[in-house]
Amino acid sequence: MERSRHIVVTGSAGFLGTATVHALQGAGYLVTGIDDLSRGTAARAAQARQFVRLDIRDRSAVEALLRSQRPDLVVHLAGRWQASQELSAPEVSAEINIGGTAALLSAVRATKVPRVLLVQDFRTRQGQVEVAGLIGACRQSWGLSAVIARVSEVGGADVSLGLGDDEPPFEGTVHHLLRAARRQGHIAPLAQDQSLDLMHVSDAAEGLTALVGAQQAPFNRQWRRR
Repeated sequence: MERSRHIVVTGSAGFLGTATVHALQGAGYLVTGIDDLSRGTAARAAQARQFVRLDIRDRSAVEALLRSQRPDLVVHLAGRWQASQELSAPEVSAEINIGGTAALLSAVRATKVPRVLLVQDFRTRQGQVEVAGLIGACRQSWGLSAVIARVSEVGGADVSLGLGDDEPPFEGTVHHLLRAARRQGHIAPLAQDQSLDLMHVSDAAEGLTALVGAQQAPFNRQWRRR
């Protein structure tokens, strides 16, 4: 019998990370989650059958984990992509988004992980442009096999996973819309300047799981070198 494909998910205890771990495991993947728990919770971390607490910026720790786990693919969700986070502490966001991604890619190269799926908010921000440039440079320099997936704003609730509408970036948006609809007796449309491209977190997680499936066949551990 062929072994289960092994996926490492960074930011596994975050909002989208928790739902993605759940979807991947439901599809039969063996998942190892990693998170520093700066925003996620221990209860969410426990969704992954295997979990390791570490900071994505710690290159040696990430390399040690990848070397021991030998995953078929890394789903990279760890980051601070919300505008409020970037504005409140841009230097910390840069350290995590750019420095953390660089540390991960360095560990991926050292351990020859076959593929990386990097997930970002679809809105283009400076940090995302720099990360995309870093991915492109690694593709050309040492043959990194990576896909960047951009998702819309995710929200919604899943009580079984400990996810609710009070999570950023919604912070109650869905709840307030439903309250307004009840007051007016119908669904109140949003004005143009209030419109949001919304996606339920479970739908986003299922989409990423399908993308993982599309990326995995066939896996090839032969790397070209320059």
